[in-house]
Amino acid sequence: MAEPDFDHQRNVLWEAVYRLHYDTYYEELLVSRLLGKWSKIDVIIKVFVAVTSSTSAIAGWALWTRPDFKLIWGVISGVGALCAILSSSLSVQSRIKEHTASKENFSRLRNALEIIRHEMALNPDFDVSKTDEQYKSLKEQYNDHLNGEEYDILVTSKLEHSIQTHLNTLIGS
Repeated sequence: MAEPDFDHQRNVLWEAVYRLHYDTYYEELLVSRLLGKWSKIDVIIKVFVAVTSSTSAIAGWALWTRPDFKLIWGVISGVGALCAILSSSLSVQSRIKEHTASKENFSRLRNALEIIRHEMALNPDFDVSKTDEQYKSLKEQYNDHLNGEEYDILVTSKLEHSIQTHLNTLIGS
């Protein structure tokens, strides 16, 4: 019976762990960037809604009587109403909550993969079976997290390219 080629198995496993680390890091950076974008949108919407809220509306009514401010206040209050509708229809708060959880999940997963990669680098004769089991578990977690992600209208090919370029710079590939 032939001995298993552990060097080949280690190389295959090293590549698989590297690829999973790369993909996980990419997803972490993507949801982090999306979280930042949705948070900015949330702040803008909240400012417009606050400006046109009931207390601000009283000030608006005072301006409404002045012809030069009538159009300006009409536009501001219209934008505020539109922002309130957009916030609700785009589910801004739930997107922020989901992206926060996703960022944490992908970050934990990336850190676990970095530990495995570190252990593999320190011990070139690492236990293939043990490391393969760790890899399979982390790959399953990655797939679960990825399958839990919903489509986001802010994801563009430009954003994806930007993140991939940034990631390649971070990890030096």
